[in-house]
Amino acid sequence: MRRRWLAGAFVGILLVAAGCQDDGTADFGQPSVTQVTFECSPASPVAGSLTTLTVTAHNASTKIDTIAVDFEDDGTWDFEQAFDALSVTAHFEHVYDTAGSVVARTEVEDFNGAIVSRTLLLTVESPPSPPGGARQRLSGSP
Repeated sequence: MRRRWLAGAFVGILLVAAGCQDDGTADFGQPSVTQVTFECSPASPVAGSLTTLTVTAHNASTKIDTIAVDFEDDGTWDFEQAFDALSVTAHFEHVYDTAGSVVARTEVEDFNGAIVSRTLLLTVESPPSPPGGARQRLSGSP
């Protein structure tokens, strides 16, 4: 009976040393890469209207630490949010003031310090004209 217990303990130690995960896969020291998607809604933002940028990040073995977003790619992070999970989805809202092309950027950092960046090239549309064109109000006496 004692030999069977020792053999089981030895196999358990080997599995831990080999880096086996709970799902039965082996890690063997290979770093896991964070998968990141970066999307905009609506796909073609309208100047003066709310735009939502969505970042989804997943890493099978290392938790996500932070997600940062720069709405105009001007080098300043407009939002940075902390996390402590293997999979996260974060929504960031912004209003673009003027029509034209703009680049939005995100960076996702995991707890090992690995960073994954993504960019979106957005075309911000002009707001639609009011129906019937611009109306003028006339003032004065008849």
